[in-house]
Amino acid sequence: MKKPLQRTKVVIHHLPPSLSQNDLLALFHDHFNDRYNWFCFRPRKSRYFF
Repeated sequence: MKKPLQRTKVVIHHLPPSLSQNDLLALFHDHFNDRYNWFCFRPRKSRYFF
């Protein structure tokens, strides 16, 4: 019988609309590089038009 995988889901809300996926990954890469095997980034839609 296979051992069940340990899974943790992390959801981060209220990110600035200017934050890109590459910028977010750069922040987490050094600390969590080997601790995740799946990543999904959904850019925030800006409510305000400048």
